[in-house]
Amino acid sequence: MSLDKKRLTLITLAHIVTDSYGGFIPILLPLLKQEYGIQLAASFPALIGIFGNFPQPFIGHYYDKTKRYFLWIAPLGAALFIGTFIFMESYTLKILFLILGGFSIGAFHPEATQVARTSGGDRKEFSASIFLAGGTTGFAIGALICGALLHFFGKPGLFIWVFAGIAVSILLLVNKKIITGQAGKQPAAAAEFKQLSKVPEFVSILGVVTLVVSFQSLVNTFLPSFLTQKGFGDMAKGFYTFFFVVPGSLAGIVAGRFAKEHGLKTLVVASQLLGIVSMLCFIYMPYPWYLIFIPLTGAFSLCSFPALVSSSFKNLPGKAGVAGGAVIGLTWGVAGILAQFAGFLAGLAGGIQGMYLWLLILPAGAALLTLLLKF
Repeated sequence: MSLDKKRLTLITLAHIVTDSYGGFIPILLPLLKQEYGIQLAASFPALIGIFGNFPQPFIGHYYDKTKRYFLWIAPLGAALFIGTFIFMESYTLKILFLILGGFSIGAFHPEATQVARTSGGDRKEFSASIFLAGGTTGFAIGALICGALLHFFGKPGLFIWVFAGIAVSILLLVNKKIITGQAGKQPAAAAEFKQLSKVPEFVSILGVVTLVVSFQSLVNTFLPSFLTQKGFGDMAKGFYTFFFVVPGSLAGIVAGRFAKEHGLKTLVVASQLLGIVSMLCFIYMPYPWYLIFIPLTGAFSLCSFPALVSSSFKNLPGKAGVAGGAVIGLTWGVAGILAQFAGFLAGLAGGIQGMYLWLLILPAGAALLTLLLKF
């Protein structure tokens, strides 16, 4: 079966726009920090992580049972709630809007991941990599757009991007037959049924992915605040956040070939160790040289993510919704919770730089766990 380019393009575009609203949070974090303090402000990315990710396995299970699609609602919900939460007067309303917006994003991924994989035909790993790259790139685009809108128009300018989510929801609804046409209708091959017992391998991958995405997410979440301390403005913070995330997305597509030639374990261990070295250079090198290591750290830290996700699906054939919801939802959900602890850690460590040093435990743990476990 050949690659369905139109279907993959539609679902990847929707992924870019939906996840772009999550990219607003790191850029707005310095403003929230001024209003509520670093420890309380850290609850905002934590909420996105919890309510945008932990429900995903249950949504995926519902999808596996019913094959019903609600993903067209996701861009609309993300736009209306996350795109406008900063304008809410009270802390409680901000929290409520982020909960609703986070759940909207979470509802998208289990269904959309399977749509992307089945769009690939015989090239499921490739199509999944493109789709996942769209999500992380969308997050980066959101950060860049948020920084640019703040720079040129101030906070009211953020309303402009709300219309993007509305437009994409309409686009998905109009093309509903194309989106849902083939997903879930392909019977599993006989060889796949032999892999149903590989739950331990799936759990092993889940653990490694959790450490990988937690490091990337936490560095990214606090990067604009770190750059604020360095004297950078909103536009520059959006720019460098964009170039932290995008290299990891693009490198993930290329890393799939590396994993096929040298093995998934080699990819994970090498990328995580190189990520540690790059992060240390980012922390300690003088201006402007440390800026070079922002995209390098992003590339090394996340490049193994698509290959790990693709490998996880092979261990739960017939349960694509649950697999996608767990490996994409639960892992990023844990990262969201850790954002709250990272806020406290920053206070204890004397600032974000000290916190970043402690976070190096995560890629080191991912490399060690990869060496110890079998998958």
